[in-house]
Amino acid sequence: RSGNMTIDRELNFPSKPNMTLDDFHSILFSDAPIHFGSRHLRRSESNELWFSALQYEWERAIQIESDTGSNLRSRRLQDSSVSFPYMACVMEQTTGENCHHKIEQLFGENMLPVHNSADKTCYIVSSSPNFARSAAPSDVQITPLLPESKIREGCTEQIETSSNLPTAIHAILTPGVASTEEEVKSIASVVMQTFTSNHRHLVSTHFLREDYISTSRHEERQRFWRRQLVDGLESGSCERLFEAIQVEVSDNNDAFTLNLPTASSELQLRECLHSLVAGLSIREEICSVEMRGEMKLLNAEAQWVTQSGVRDSLPLFDLGLDGSGQIVTVSDTGVDDDNCYFWDSTGSSVPRTGQFDLSKRKIVQYIPVADGGDTTRGHGTHVAGSAVGRRATQGTQESTGIADGMARAAKLSVVDIGTSRGSLSIPRESTLFTLAYNAGSRIHSASWGGPFNSYGFQERNYDRYISDNDDFLLVIAAGNDGEEGSGTVGSPATGKNSLAVGATLNASPHLRDGMRGPDYLAGFSARGPTRDGRNKPDVMAPGIFILSAEARSGQTGECDDTNPNGLLFNVGTSMSTPIVSGTAALVRQYFQEGFYPGGSRGSGSAINPSSALLKAVLMGSGQALAGIENSNLSVSPSSPYDFNQNFGRVTLTAALPLAGQNTISAIVRDRESISNGQIDTISVTINTSGCNQPLTATLVWIDPPAFSGCAQCLLNDLDLFIDGPGGRRYANGRSSPDSTNNAERIRITNFNNGETYTISVGATDLETSSQNYALLVSGCFAAAGPGPTPANPPPINPSPTSPAPVIPSPSEPPMTPSSPSSCEDGLGTFFISNSIGFQNCAWLRSLANQNTRNFLCTFADVSDECKQTCGSCDESEEIDDSGGLGPLSDELVFGAQPNGGFRWDGNMFDVVASRDLVITGMFLHLRSYFGTRNIQVWTKTGSYINSEFNQGDWVLIADVNLQSAGFGRLTTLPPENFMTQTMAPGERRAFYITVTGGTQDLVMNQGSSVGSVHVENSAMTIYQGNAITSRFGGASRESFVPYEINGGLRYAVYEQQVSVSQSSAGGCIDAVGDIDMGDRIGQRSCDWLADNKRRVSFLCEFADISKACRLTCGHCENSDS
Repeated sequence: RSGNMTIDRELNFPSKPNMTLDDFHSILFSDAPIHFGSRHLRRSESNELWFSALQYEWERAIQIESDTGSNLRSRRLQDSSVSFPYMACVMEQTTGENCHHKIEQLFGENMLPVHNSADKTCYIVSSSPNFARSAAPSDVQITPLLPESKIREGCTEQIETSSNLPTAIHAILTPGVASTEEEVKSIASVVMQTFTSNHRHLVSTHFLREDYISTSRHEERQRFWRRQLVDGLESGSCERLFEAIQVEVSDNNDAFTLNLPTASSELQLRECLHSLVAGLSIREEICSVEMRGEMKLLNAEAQWVTQSGVRDSLPLFDLGLDGSGQIVTVSDTGVDDDNCYFWDSTGSSVPRTGQFDLSKRKIVQYIPVADGGDTTRGHGTHVAGSAVGRRATQGTQESTGIADGMARAAKLSVVDIGTSRGSLSIPRESTLFTLAYNAGSRIHSASWGGPFNSYGFQERNYDRYISDNDDFLLVIAAGNDGEEGSGTVGSPATGKNSLAVGATLNASPHLRDGMRGPDYLAGFSARGPTRDGRNKPDVMAPGIFILSAEARSGQTGECDDTNPNGLLFNVGTSMSTPIVSGTAALVRQYFQEGFYPGGSRGSGSAINPSSALLKAVLMGSGQALAGIENSNLSVSPSSPYDFNQNFGRVTLTAALPLAGQNTISAIVRDRESISNGQIDTISVTINTSGCNQPLTATLVWIDPPAFSGCAQCLLNDLDLFIDGPGGRRYANGRSSPDSTNNAERIRITNFNNGETYTISVGATDLETSSQNYALLVSGCFAAAGPGPTPANPPPINPSPTSPAPVIPSPSEPPMTPSSPSSCEDGLGTFFISNSIGFQNCAWLRSLANQNTRNFLCTFADVSDECKQTCGSCDESEEIDDSGGLGPLSDELVFGAQPNGGFRWDGNMFDVVASRDLVITGMFLHLRSYFGTRNIQVWTKTGSYINSEFNQGDWVLIADVNLQSAGFGRLTTLPPENFMTQTMAPGERRAFYITVTGGTQDLVMNQGSSVGSVHVENSAMTIYQGNAITSRFGGASRESFVPYEINGGLRYAVYEQQVSVSQSSAGGCIDAVGDIDMGDRIGQRSCDWLADNKRRVSFLCEFADISKACRLTCGHCENSDS
């Protein structure tokens, strides 16, 4: 319930206040929160520093524009336009397209979209400060881009703590400042002058705001940056590094990259890199600064796995779909072109110049970014063989080899990015993609990446390339850090329009030590979500013990039967990625040779498929995996659309009609255009005669590129839904529309012959005027064809007053149909918590965790609204939330001080209550000062013992991203993010704290014995517990005992109830009518507060509420205070 602050200085803010620090960070991830003390200070204190810095930026910009303040004028290092970068947000519930037009009318066409949601749409724009202050209407919020908010999240931490220093720094230019390569080079040259001896002190003056009268950065960060600039830029010790930097202009002439030297560590001083970041961030020509770390490699049985899932069944090969006419590009360490799977002895090899020769048997193009070949046992040769390898003894006679690739008749374009030092040199898109595209290649396989989970410079550029070339498919390895838990999928697999591939186990005979086979995810396969919450990876394919071509230097014609032979087993998502790339080539051939719709060559017209359609086929074909096989051979659960397997393992026979091989039908729509508010429909009638496949609809679209660091990266929101018997189904296993991902699928397995289903694609909110999409519908049906949009189409997201029934996914509890009696769920909403907001009974029914649902049903407002779901039909009396125990005391705290020396991922412990009490919050000890950590708190009745690894026994009561207060201090979980817990005397309850986002950041003490008392007082006893790896033990399922929490609980106890009349209580009653309970909750009564006090007890901390609701808040004795 905090409002925006107003700082009254000589120059005032625009009439509409700047957005708060939290608001800004919810739109754009940057390093700003750590600079303004969000992990050390109260929110109001951080905002005061933030607003002070914004005030400085307004003053500086205005005085530069007016050219009257010579002191401030001197801060500019080079004269240029008086335009500065701003965040401009239309704060209105309208379409993104309308917001786009409004911003374009104000600031012109040069703008970069950042965020598009139901309540606001935001852009980076360029403007003079006076215009930005005065011309924007009341519903447009303008915020200057501070140096801190230009630095992408994690940059300073990466320099400060990572063992692998960045290899490049990317700078995105403010919209409109350059349009040609020469102009970008000129700006880069001017910017680099920032780091010369004549201007060094100006960097510190501006970045540190040393000439400003007010404090505008947290003191710890200010000292840190002063030290970095003094020891780095101002010392003159960085000159050799700066002189060795190579500037590279982006293909779109809107950014440049500073490629850092890779020589001695002397040239890689962290202070110098920090100085570079600070110097770039103060420039008004630049609106974003980020690092690029070193990209690393992500190191014949798979053919039947991805074609049919049935051993030795190769239906696509049987129909002549072998990749003929296709070219697949592999960017990797190069290829040994005389291995028999690539060898062409009929003439000289293709030149190492990037030129192409389509007459060659296999390798038609070789682009030597780094060098011109592969080393012995090289990564690139193995990867290329998995995609397109085809044995040819003596380099001429092709025959079936034991390690032929997925698209064995396709040809190969090689982009050699492997250096002699063992690193990778990633060129810009014109070299990485366009040279092969011009040779006819439309599929690019990239088995490399870095450990960066956010949407950044590379993802933006690759998404834009795909948007500009919509028939180009980029297939990327997800990464191999899955054992570390969620959020491990890496760059550039975090893009929206590429296809990210995870790894399953392989099939026998390529299994060892009891491995379970391709229905299980490999434990190392990276997990989602991305930093902005999107589902990744997209699909799965075998990635363990993959047999493929082996590079052997100095040997010619190495093959299956030579000694030594030319084959090698390898492991990783590097191996699963070319398997999907080669499989994609078969799908592309399918459409180009007219296999659609009849399943045989020439049964339809030739189609040049978009990459969205290729993705729709591959993702629509995905089959659910049975679980995750961890490195110790234990199995963890996984289900479709989760962050482990997402759409599942590619199996083409489940998606494409193949004559004589399956009996499914399909409807394909490609490059269909849709506008805001439009709904396209297709109706199908189930026909199960000779067919037993599910009805599957898959929607994919190429979303416009987002801005680097976006907190919500989807710009155009389409939604897929199916109406039919039983109600409406939504995509991706959800009970409401998916507003996060640009790939959606619905699969229906339970239906009856003759039933009709209507598949709809709706344009919910587009930032652009229209959006193309691809749709694949497959299954057992007779198509009724595309239906016209109904005159009164059903809403995409139905309102609470007219809901369409929601059909949960198979992993969700079944929905009980409403009965005609009075015992039924209502149509209203109820408040859960600040982080969850208001929800309805459909949401309650969709909860997969029965314990959570039962817990929420103990609240009067929930059980009254959702009588059927909560089983409260027979209850005619309201539930007394306090149980007659009387008012609650003021909030108390109890626990242990932060003196621990052990760090781990999580801690479980038991609490036994000695009095009737309510636990309202928690505080804990986190190690790291830097970076956001995700904190989850779970609880269960009884002890944690025997439930350490069983998530189903627990209820999630807090899930929040926090920055640590630092070692030796206690970090408090915000009370609004904690679901309060009531305990009775003698009741035992277990709590589990788990931390992700860093490495073993939860600090604790080693205890004496399991079950021994840790700390106790008159209200409760906290017992010694365990230290547990990952979340619920992760893949290793390790738990260590005994360990003691550093920190403890916030709680309140029920005071003794005294039966008095209203008059004798001194008139202590609650006010009648509604009162303001904050923006998220709105106008509510004291009765509502009483019903929900266990969830929102923190509201009684506000004076106006506690005074109005004296009885409920237990403040009767001090009613006038």
